[in-house]
Amino acid sequence: MEVLEAGGFACMGLPVDQIQDVGDGASRLAVREAVSGSYDHLDYVQQQRLTNDIFAFTTRMKPGDLVLARDGEEAYLGTINGPAHLGEDSPRLRRSVEWESDPIPASEIPDPDLLNQQRSVIDLTTIREELD
Repeated sequence: MEVLEAGGFACMGLPVDQIQDVGDGASRLAVREAVSGSYDHLDYVQQQRLTNDIFAFTTRMKPGDLVLARDGEEAYLGTINGPAHLGEDSPRLRRSVEWESDPIPASEIPDPDLLNQQRSVIDLTTIREELD
């Protein structure tokens, strides 16, 4: 996930300009069909990973959820406060986020192995209470 504090939003780090039919609250089936139709050059595993990430970003994430975005040795915490949508100036899925003003050292994140996954969206529910 890419952090864009000045604009007050978070966005997925991959372009989704080829997917036009996926919006806030899309079903997993709708996302899977959009991915398989638009990204047929990807193998099955890559399509499943992309489907899971887009579904998590558009449907599982909700306003009020805590988000964390890492930038090198710093991490930014924020709270989602808007629906998923395609950016007007960039073909990336976005969500409006109210970011905390100061980053925290990435070394202070509980269970740092969670952030070592090669994914755009990672569920941090298991460490939520420690981040609040």
